[in-house]
Amino acid sequence: MKSISIIFLLFTAVSYSQIHLEAYAGVNFPLGNKSFSNFLSINFYPGINLGVSADYNILNIFAVSPFAEYTYYFFKNYNSGIPGYLQSNLIKASGRNTQFYKLGLNLKYYPSFLMAGNVYFLTGIMWNGVNPGSINVTWYDANRGYIHTSEQVDDKRYLSQNIGVGITIAKLKAFQVLIEGTVSTNYSDRLLGSVNMKFLF
Repeated sequence: MKSISIIFLLFTAVSYSQIHLEAYAGVNFPLGNKSFSNFLSINFYPGINLGVSADYNILNIFAVSPFAEYTYYFFKNYNSGIPGYLQSNLIKASGRNTQFYKLGLNLKYYPSFLMAGNVYFLTGIMWNGVNPGSINVTWYDANRGYIHTSEQVDDKRYLSQNIGVGITIAKLKAFQVLIEGTVSTNYSDRLLGSVNMKFLF
């Protein structure tokens, strides 16, 4: 009898389930005082996100959402032109832009008491493949003159956790438009924040 009840619940869940595809774009920005590259992070602009995901909705309360995302960080070249008054200071910096490749799985919860299910909370895990590239730097030292260094940052692979919130801002016949904000962390490096606009089909 117990096994029959479990099978019934599973079929009930599937009968109320729906699968939706999402395409999204947004911005990604570092938070806190640590760097995903651990070198000269002040010279990185916020990045651009592009991604796709699928929502498998269960009973209109939960959704399981696998996703793939690409983030591109722009490097901000720096050139002061002249040495300053400090004993040692940064004169010039240039570098190759940083890229993130991400695969993850989020669990979303739609509380019915918040705007009739138009708001959701999420948490999940994400695999990050990071290609930080290289950074070339020119320093000036009062005793040694100009010093040129090049830092080749190794590629990284790590897991991180996502937490976030989303809200539906428009519902049309064929799709919905959502805004989603997330923060991801691996608990040892800089926090990364994202704000994405999603189109759900």
